[in-house]
Amino acid sequence: MRGDWRERLTGAWLAGFAQTEALRDEISALLLAKDEPYAAKGYVFALARFESTADGLTLRRYLDTYLHRAELRADQAYVMGALLFVDRQLGSEFSSGLLGAGGLWDRWAALDEAARPDEQEKCAEITSWCDFADLCMRAEPRRT
Repeated sequence: MRGDWRERLTGAWLAGFAQTEALRDEISALLLAKDEPYAAKGYVFALARFESTADGLTLRRYLDTYLHRAELRADQAYVMGALLFVDRQLGSEFSSGLLGAGGLWDRWAALDEAARPDEQEKCAEITSWCDFADLCMRAEPRRT
């Protein structure tokens, strides 16, 4: 997971498709560091595909940190979508306390009503990415 944002984005997507959980710690650290503004969707996809308690905790930690940083408004909606996806897959409640009237997510989203993201829509998008990856990775090998 070295290089610029393009290489990191590609590496994260490949890790997510292959479910290369050995990269979990590195991907989590890169997401939480927020050094590369364009690679986060790949990190989020990989963590959603890994689908574990550790990934839910990382996504929640990101939101606990960056929902307080209005000036860094960028990837929070995708992270929330992935967190909701992980909650659904695991039957967990990592997102509890963030959603609902007065919750941190609601307060953050209200800062820019014109650009207010729909967390359920983002969850559906993450779900479609993961479904596509599942379909691709279960495909029968070509016979020549």
